[in-house]
Amino acid sequence: TEVVAARLKAIGPVEKPAIEPESEGAKDPGAALLGERPVVFDGKPLPTQCYDRSLLRAGHTFAGPGLVLQMDSTTVIPPGWTARVDGYRNLIVESLLLD
Repeated sequence: TEVVAARLKAIGPVEKPAIEPESEGAKDPGAALLGERPVVFDGKPLPTQCYDRSLLRAGHTFAGPGLVLQMDSTTVIPPGWTARVDGYRNLIVESLLLD
């Protein structure tokens, strides 16, 4: 007798992990800056800062235009928008232009 595969499925209550937000540090994201490249917005190339997503920390803030690069995606921060990293390392993107 040879067992090739065995599977188990279990259902039950689990305790939620306690996730504490990081305290916000410096606002300058210079440590995550990869460089600058021209990116076209409204038909015109603009110098655009590029940031490494894995190096952005809580508190980092920058204004567009910008690109946040990571292994599986790219986030575009257009001119007139800002990006900041919150305590859970979410990237919060907001418009500076109010209607």
